[in-house]
Amino acid sequence: MGLRLSDGIARSAFQRELGAAPERVLEAERLRRLGDAGLLRLSAKGLRATAAGRARLDAVLAYLLNETTTAGAPSRAAEARADPGLMESPRAVHPIR
Repeated sequence: MGLRLSDGIARSAFQRELGAAPERVLEAERLRRLGDAGLLRLSAKGLRATAAGRARLDAVLAYLLNETTTAGAPSRAAEARADPGLMESPRAVHPIR
């Protein structure tokens, strides 16, 4: 459930499931854009979707996770998406710009 809940995902849970902190696994520019848009909040406690982000969570996750690393290899988030137990699978097709 993670980001579907108002508390979001605790840093410790994220680290345990994906082996690194959110800012090391997810694309920094996309995290920043989603934060600037008021859809996600990354803090010392963890990663959470705002009320507006939860209302658009499928699109938020699709935007956040649909990217490769700058070296062209799949991002750790994309790899995690392949395992449904790690993260919710996004369905939305409209990226956030």
